[in-house]
Amino acid sequence: MKCFKCKKETELEIHHLGIICSFCFEEVIEKRVRKEIKDFGWLKKDDLVVILNDGSPEAAMSEYLIKTVVKGLPFTVEKKKDLQDIPLNAKIVLPWSAEKESNDTLLNLFNNKLEVNNKFLKLLQSISEEEIDAFCKIKNLSGTRKPAKDLLAKFEKRYPGTRVAFLKGIKEFIS
Repeated sequence: MKCFKCKKETELEIHHLGIICSFCFEEVIEKRVRKEIKDFGWLKKDDLVVILNDGSPEAAMSEYLIKTVVKGLPFTVEKKKDLQDIPLNAKIVLPWSAEKESNDTLLNLFNNKLEVNNKFLKLLQSISEEEIDAFCKIKNLSGTRKPAKDLLAKFEKRYPGTRVAFLKGIKEFIS
């Protein structure tokens, strides 16, 4: 099988991306994360970034990406297990995924509580758990995922890209 971007031989296949080599896959993920940080206007010089570390693959990947993707900007990174003892000026990175974002957004929609919270950065909100698992495997990052109910799983399986389309639509709706 050949990567759809660079045409190199590969074995990696991601549900909605198709066949992609690990190098091109890393580029795609890093580009999405850079865009998320830029769109959010979130990081500034000398910021304190606190990564909420729940031991999940999302937390491991968030820590890796925040340190490698943001270049040329001096800031401090700390890891915490919970939200206690975090300074008020800290920027908090949640261990989040596209599945968690879509579930949270759907539940908030059903409960008429749709709002934007700029206190937290959901660095991986546009990245699926499948992509997170593949990235962690490539980079030898570890973590244990806790099972959660996925409200869009059946739609996503039958109609690939449903979750991404939903998240893009909600993002435009909220903005």
